[in-house]
Amino acid sequence: MPLHVIADLVGVPEEDRGQVFDWTELTFGFDASVTAEQRADAAMAMYAYADGMCELRRQEPKDDLMGVLLTAEIDGERLSQLQIDLFFMLLQNAGSETTRNLITSGPSACSSNPSSWRCCGPSRL
Repeated sequence: MPLHVIADLVGVPEEDRGQVFDWTELTFGFDASVTAEQRADAAMAMYAYADGMCELRRQEPKDDLMGVLLTAEIDGERLSQLQIDLFFMLLQNAGSETTRNLITSGPSACSSNPSSWRCCGPSRL
């Protein structure tokens, strides 16, 4: 869900979201079978995708976060393409990593500390 919200904010079209999610999983995921080369390739594909989005926004500006980033200034200077690419990747990671950590860490913490269920368990809902 967070990845879809972030994709909406940034302006990633619905038809591209599956691919962006796959790149995010390859780049930042914890699958031991994914090689360093596969991670690097996925990261480069996301950089290229962000570059392409920026080029489209330059040609056809839209009211989304990518459009805002293209015109943003810090101390009178525009963001570099690398800064925008890295921010795009950071946001995509935030959209998947936070959910993954919550889903795995929450139940683990509760099973390690059963008394925690008293304050947030089913009887409180």
